[in-house]
Amino acid sequence: MRLLAFLLLGFFTTTSVLAQEMPTQVRDKLNQIVGTWDCETTVDGKIIGEEASIRWTPDRNTIIYRGDGSNFNTEISATFSGILGWDPVGKRVIEQGFNSAGGTMTATHDLSGDRWVSPMRSIDTKEGEASIETCDRIFRIKSNNEWSIKKTNRIVNGVPVKNRITRFRRIVTDSDPIAEELVKAEIDQILEIWVKGDADALAQEFTSDGIRATNISIRPIVGHDAIQESFAFEFSAGASQSGAKMSANVDYARFITDKHIAANGTWRLTELDGTVSRQGKWGNVWIVNDDRSDCKLVLESAYADAPHQRDLPKRDQDFPTDSELGKTELGGMVQRNVNRFIKGFSNSDFATVTREFTLDGVRSVSSVPGSYRGHAAILRSLETEDKSLEANDDVTLDAVVLNAKRLSPTIAIANGVWQLTDQDGNLIDYGQWGNVIRIRNGEAKLLLESAGSYQP
Repeated sequence: MRLLAFLLLGFFTTTSVLAQEMPTQVRDKLNQIVGTWDCETTVDGKIIGEEASIRWTPDRNTIIYRGDGSNFNTEISATFSGILGWDPVGKRVIEQGFNSAGGTMTATHDLSGDRWVSPMRSIDTKEGEASIETCDRIFRIKSNNEWSIKKTNRIVNGVPVKNRITRFRRIVTDSDPIAEELVKAEIDQILEIWVKGDADALAQEFTSDGIRATNISIRPIVGHDAIQESFAFEFSAGASQSGAKMSANVDYARFITDKHIAANGTWRLTELDGTVSRQGKWGNVWIVNDDRSDCKLVLESAYADAPHQRDLPKRDQDFPTDSELGKTELGGMVQRNVNRFIKGFSNSDFATVTREFTLDGVRSVSSVPGSYRGHAAILRSLETEDKSLEANDDVTLDAVVLNAKRLSPTIAIANGVWQLTDQDGNLIDYGQWGNVIRIRNGEAKLLLESAGSYQP
């Protein structure tokens, strides 16, 4: 049983909950662990990463948690969940937890005074055999954003074993004001240059190996020279000369490393008569200079909203059947994430697809309106997208990774191409994607998905 199955009780009758509400002092103490958390445990020299979402029920008498990580015995990906609440007879907090590998755990919580001690018993499997563990868990609250659980007095199948500590760091789900201010200033600068039609100056707002993945190109545009040429081509077609006004808004921005910002928002092209000729969404990555006074684009991933009906543009390049990048360590992780996403999408198993996102992940795609943050919202977006495809039976989604780059040991960006075909192999739609990836336990999850259809 994972260490992180740490919280929560069985089932209460309606009358018992109403008759004996959780005491205020207990509720206040439990409230310190409510939130979305990034969790790390060192097991046999390896750091096992997990994510946990801990929430009150509407009546604030019960806490429910769920999360994703790896089973500590098998190191196989697993989910976990549980429930915690007040026992009015025993005057204590009781917890019941479960994981997707079949493990269970029960615990009580002593929150008297400054103590927070939780005796626990769990049953899990290791190499096909039952693994029964008892221990005392010591909860320590370091700050509003950090806390830990130390498992002491551990006995596994009758044998004493080493203590183990899990550390929790709050995942801040609000937009970072500093990141947001930097991105807004950079967007304003880009829009000023766009009005002037200066392709070279726009290219200078990208890093030397920057990437453009947008709805107006079939393949990504990589590097300063290619990006400059792409803007020059757009301006030669009158992109900035018609008098139309380009505007953009920032919906959400955060630092994903000490130097990199991931942000997403919307853009709009408004004609002189006030009509909106085109609009869409973007999900980009910037690198910030040392004094945080300026930033440059590392990845632009921006797409026009897909209309309900349109003539499919001709594709003058074959869809790549394979990528050598998939044979590298990073490329392989990203491709496995893509493959799991495709399998779940093709089977309409949107709960599985949702688990390919981090708990604080963002989905911004041209096929559905708006952007979606967090598992519940992402699941709704996938279900909405599925309804729009109901007219096409047996739709097949394919995607290939073309570029991948680490920004830190745990954060990467990747981009590629995708296509939808029907059961006869006819092309339904196609386009590009440019995503932000969080790496945990040798696997990749989506921190930001930004994808859209080709619409020149």
